[in-house]
Amino acid sequence: MPPPKRPPLLPMKSGTELACGTVIQKYLGRSEGGLSYLGKHPSFGQVVVKDLANELIETFQNIRDEIEGFIDLQHPSLQKLISFGDRQGHPYLIYTYVQGQNLDRVLESITQNGPPEFRTVYDLLGHMTTAIETLHEVSPHGVLTSSNIYIDNEGNVIILNAGFARVMLCALGSKSDAFRDSVYLAPEVREDPWSASETSDIYSLGVLAVSLLSGTSPSPTTIDIIQENLCDQYPPQVCSFLKKALEKDPAMRLASVVEFREELMRALTAVKKEVRIPKPGELHFGEEKPKRPKRTTSILDGIELPPPLAFEDSDERWVINRNGRDYGPFSDQQIKDKLTSDDINEKTKILDTYTQDFQSLIDVETFTDFVLEYIPKREKRKLEEKEKREETVRQVKRKGSTTILTAVLGVVALFGVFAYFLRVEPLPYPYESITRSFRSVFEVVEPEYAEISTDNDLIASLFNFDEPAEPERSSRRSRRRSSSSSSDGNNEDGEAYEAVEDDYVLDFNSNLPTRTLSQDEINSTLRSEAYRLQRCFESEMRVNPRFRGAELTWSIHPDGRVFNVRAEGNMSDSTETCLTRQFRRIRFPAFNNLPMNVSYPFYVQ
Repeated sequence: MPPPKRPPLLPMKSGTELACGTVIQKYLGRSEGGLSYLGKHPSFGQVVVKDLANELIETFQNIRDEIEGFIDLQHPSLQKLISFGDRQGHPYLIYTYVQGQNLDRVLESITQNGPPEFRTVYDLLGHMTTAIETLHEVSPHGVLTSSNIYIDNEGNVIILNAGFARVMLCALGSKSDAFRDSVYLAPEVREDPWSASETSDIYSLGVLAVSLLSGTSPSPTTIDIIQENLCDQYPPQVCSFLKKALEKDPAMRLASVVEFREELMRALTAVKKEVRIPKPGELHFGEEKPKRPKRTTSILDGIELPPPLAFEDSDERWVINRNGRDYGPFSDQQIKDKLTSDDINEKTKILDTYTQDFQSLIDVETFTDFVLEYIPKREKRKLEEKEKREETVRQVKRKGSTTILTAVLGVVALFGVFAYFLRVEPLPYPYESITRSFRSVFEVVEPEYAEISTDNDLIASLFNFDEPAEPERSSRRSRRRSSSSSSDGNNEDGEAYEAVEDDYVLDFNSNLPTRTLSQDEINSTLRSEAYRLQRCFESEMRVNPRFRGAELTWSIHPDGRVFNVRAEGNMSDSTETCLTRQFRRIRFPAFNNLPMNVSYPFYVQ
């Protein structure tokens, strides 16, 4: 027999006190997700209480642990989930109360005479990415729409309903027209609401970027047209940024909010360099809009955001890269000062924001002579400092020994009483001169890469274009979350395991023996995926006869996913991009350990 139906959800009366001490003040309204109330919390003041509808209860129980993780998140641009509880079998969520307007209302007010300035769009998206980066420590949001983004009365960007939106999406996504036809949801999420991930949130951010840049609300039928219009009006970097964020295939899309923010900063730099900002009204159809005065400040003045890269009219053109993170921009003199203060060295990677060249400091023509002149001075200085420290230590030891001997003789000769009056003060230890020479230098430890023995047959097949490599059929495919999907395989110990979908949380099982992938397993996987790389090599050989291969480094997540892919060699940018994208599609066997860093030379013998 099916379980009995729950009684309909009725509004709580004003004055109702919940278990956490929250008192209901006013009924706000009803939606597909349940009932909303304004309440007062003993610690947080005014709050919003969301009483879940019957259709959401089972889904809430399934991801209850995930929702609980949102309680610990703290970010100024993220609406805080205070707690959750249960009332007569109906779960409820309690959020902080946000006073302001949603993004749709804000756009109506700032786009009356045309789309906003690019800097304003950068400010808005920049705040969103910092909040979403914190949110992704627990789970994707799932429903990043303009209705779930508020600008409060102080001008702060606030992302709402983290947790509640995910419960609604998973419970009603396939049944609700609002979700199924939403332009903000990634294609894979519209088909399967449980497949929401970091990359699906990136797609939603891309749609928000299109909406903000155009000053319109796109629909599934108009977003491609609006995107093409934006590509015509802005520099190529802006068009590339939008295309990477709105890729239909999640494997080809920007993989994280960090990558999204980096592409956004490059787009802002290009807009400032080329001064190709669309004129007000150019992206509107129909009656021509009157011109508006140029905005000289952001609508979000007073809010700190990550600084953009240097512009061409600025002396600050250099960006320092440390362990995959960018710092800067800096001027020529600032780079020299950092070198002479030993904050960086001649091997530090430097990005020229004008030319986009990325190379070691000593190889940058602007600094080569200065670096070569400074290196001998640095080595001489270090040697002098070392000798000075050693000499100071010797003097301290010698004077300290003399002082101790004098004191002992005084005690023995004068029987202790006269020693008090005739004591010799020990020389002060020269702490300041000793410690001044020791500099605090920030050193970045490069990751260690496991060098894999080259499979000669694999290399030969990659460069044998007369016999194209064919993909090997395997039962290992992209797995989708489903309550009915499972696997009958066994692990190395003969224990049964269950296939699970790709997850962004490192799940190390301490009950199982640790293991990493062997060279044979890595080579076997590469052989099965050789057809992907062969296409890239063949394209490069057509335009570059001297091409002899490339060296690739990448990291392998314990669930087999590939990330942090880098390709080095004498090849074009398009081939490097092709290799990087194709490698991110490869899936290695799962293992029980920390992520692996792998280096593999794909050079023809």
